[in-house]
Amino acid sequence: MTANASPAVIYLMGGGRSGSTVLDNLLGGIAGYFAAGELRYMWERAVLGGQGCACGRSVQECPVWSQVLAQVLAQVQAQAMAMAQGVETATLEEMARMIVSLQRRSVRLRHTWQLLHPRLASAGNRRDAEEYASYLCKLYDAISAVTGARVIVDSSKSPPDAALLIRWRAAPVRLIHLVRDPRAVTYSWTRVKLNSDRSVATELPPVSTLRALADWWKSMLSAAAVRRHRPGDTDVTVRYEDLMRRPAAVLAQLAGLNGQPLSADQLPFITPTTVLQQPHHSIGGNPVRLRRGEVVVAEDVRWRRELTRRQYVLATLLTLPLLRRYRYPLSR
Repeated sequence: MTANASPAVIYLMGGGRSGSTVLDNLLGGIAGYFAAGELRYMWERAVLGGQGCACGRSVQECPVWSQVLAQVLAQVQAQAMAMAQGVETATLEEMARMIVSLQRRSVRLRHTWQLLHPRLASAGNRRDAEEYASYLCKLYDAISAVTGARVIVDSSKSPPDAALLIRWRAAPVRLIHLVRDPRAVTYSWTRVKLNSDRSVATELPPVSTLRALADWWKSMLSAAAVRRHRPGDTDVTVRYEDLMRRPAAVLAQLAGLNGQPLSADQLPFITPTTVLQQPHHSIGGNPVRLRRGEVVVAEDVRWRRELTRRQYVLATLLTLPLLRRYRYPLSR
């Protein structure tokens, strides 16, 4: 990558519990790629909330993120001084609170349509969205400057962030829309899950079946709206099930999104389904990101046995149109 060149971004878009952490880890194992994790939550959960890096340290102590955040902060302070605003961002925490406020005001799921059609948004929302986009782009550029990566993988999954990127980022952006059987997603969300990202592990409470299905529908419709604003061959849809069953083949296809097809020996696989996972520095996501060494990529099919009949029938009926669209069978 040439000096001062902005990195390409591969943005993973879709709903939660869709395999984004696994795909982020796999792409991050390619030379020149950096698996950043869920960058949308860098400010609220990592900087302000204490969620750790995959290396086991806080972002302020991590040798990568401490440098990245220092660069972003320095850029923001320099910009403020150049514009004679008279006030510098004094601390990292102050900058993080400002960015979180911008997110909440203008870059939430309900804002996706406005971000795709800025003329429909108020002037204040447009300003807030553009300002948030500038912070996101500064973060990508700082990651590239610190790590030397030419491709940043962002697994935030947020359709409004994806809408921002395709509108305001000049460097190449490729979207991967991750899809998973909604019955498997329902099973995952309605179970208690351990959050091991903090110094003391906590349990993530389950949600109701209807809430899980409603969130799945909202994420799918928002992601589809973003995809409609892009050329047909720019982005790709990946089913979780295909990724888990043929990870090496799917990864080889996705790595070619940036116009640089990779050979098998450039991919981090020992066997077609076993990957050598090196230490890395992703933020947020499934605890699978904390694994090291040889990791077998395998589909989680417990939902086929353990999802109750009521949940199964309800999830099937309420998602029938998209089950057919994404080629999911009606039976278990």
